[in-house]
Amino acid sequence: MKPIGFRGGMSSGSAPGDPPRPDLDSCSWSWTDPNGQLFLASHGSACHRSPDGSLAVLVRGHMRAARTTHGIPGARAAAQIAAHYEKNQVLPTDSYEGSYTIALLDGRRRRVLLYRNLAGAGFTYYTVGRRGLLFGGNLAELVEDMAEAPKPNRGALPAFFLYRFVPGRETLFDRVFRLMPGELIVCGDTGIARRQQETLARSPGAATLGPDAADRMEETLGAVVALGREEHPRGANLLSGGVDSTYLQALWNRAASGRPVSYSVSVDHAVTRLDTDYALSAACALNTDHRLVSADAPYMDFLIDTIAGTGEPPNHVMAA
Repeated sequence: MKPIGFRGGMSSGSAPGDPPRPDLDSCSWSWTDPNGQLFLASHGSACHRSPDGSLAVLVRGHMRAARTTHGIPGARAAAQIAAHYEKNQVLPTDSYEGSYTIALLDGRRRRVLLYRNLAGAGFTYYTVGRRGLLFGGNLAELVEDMAEAPKPNRGALPAFFLYRFVPGRETLFDRVFRLMPGELIVCGDTGIARRQQETLARSPGAATLGPDAADRMEETLGAVVALGREEHPRGANLLSGGVDSTYLQALWNRAASGRPVSYSVSVDHAVTRLDTDYALSAACALNTDHRLVSADAPYMDFLIDTIAGTGEPPNHVMAA
């Protein structure tokens, strides 16, 4: 399955940056009026455009109706969100559960709404410059599309050198932010507003956790893994042999039909061969068909490629 990539915004002139890239044109939408342009480009099936062309909704991730067990296909969820918004002018953020992000662009009212669920999938970045709002799913591409030359966020450097990445809504670029879990951004001609739309305290069942919390977590995570297995039957787990990946593999095995496949990165070096042995021992214990993915180039090459492609330093040494 190809990941959903997207970029969009609201500009006082034409859309900043280049025209929508060929690999992003499965959903290409724009609305132009005397005040400027709203635009959205994405690939994937989770996009809906209203019949009159004035509204576009993008859903990224996995959603289900609250208190149900079956996922909703992204395009259908986007259409439901559009219908609710056109009737109420608000997003139905309390009607869905899952791991998702919503981008809604309203041409008639000249406003953009961005919302990330508390367990939102992936990052959404945004910035507001002299020409308007720009947002996207890739920080490096967003910075390339900015009308102004990007400046470093010097205030984030201490956190970067402490943690190897920048936590929270800040990024390494000045005035370029991440959309945070449960956060709603509303941008219009009068400016941008940001508020915490959802919190863990308001989550269904959050107040009822007690001594059975571990069992509830396993039940919930098991359901999430089973749904992932159902939607992506050829998927596999990255099994490093650590506690977290081993636990996920055990849950994945429950939902698997036949012998499941697992993967780990292998570096043929005396220092890292123990990591491979660690992964293989977990695969043996869990009876997975384990595949080693060779990483034989210098690590610095992987690291530079990762940062250049995403605009983010990886927060784990194996991520590159």
